[in-house]
Amino acid sequence: MTNREYITQKLGDFGVKEADFVDLDSFGVSPDDTYVGDGVFGEAYVSLLEEIILRPRLRSVNENGFSVSWDTSNLGKYYLAVCRRYGITPATDVYSALGISAITDMSELW
Repeated sequence: MTNREYITQKLGDFGVKEADFVDLDSFGVSPDDTYVGDGVFGEAYVSLLEEIILRPRLRSVNENGFSVSWDTSNLGKYYLAVCRRYGITPATDVYSALGISAITDMSELW
């Protein structure tokens, strides 16, 4: 399985475009390389998830009595799980876009 196939299967429902795969090159990850799921891929994958979360999108479409809607709330939970898997600190702007508080317990410092 290639990196492109892995990402397409995991995130295809969220509108992954060819331009998203071009961005992987900046991390040194080729879309056509064999998927290994290492730390370098993890950084590129988390970056892609951040872009997808922050990308403007329609939440629902209604036309001539036909309606389609997308629930993207679980994408945020998936993003946090992937960050945890690769040991990456989630981005603050993504936290706020997801409606999650970024406040952490600092009481041991007082």
